[in-house]
Amino acid sequence: MIKIYKNNVDNLELLEVKAIEKDTWINLINPSDSEIKKVAEELKIDIKSIKQVLVEKELPRIKKYDTFTLIVINIPI
Repeated sequence: MIKIYKNNVDNLELLEVKAIEKDTWINLINPSDSEIKKVAEELKIDIKSIKQVLVEKELPRIKKYDTFTLIVINIPI
């Protein structure tokens, strides 16, 4: 599942938006291969950068790349 969020600076509200644009948060939860491919192509990043964090025991971390920042969060449900 893909959800895309952007901060509304006028009223400090987080808004869900339809398209990936500058300064958006792209939230992927159990993404399908087609969703991974779509995000990787649109952002011009390697698919491996996304797939590597889908391992169940992946540790939370933040990694800054030249063109994007990867934030991995584990939330128990």
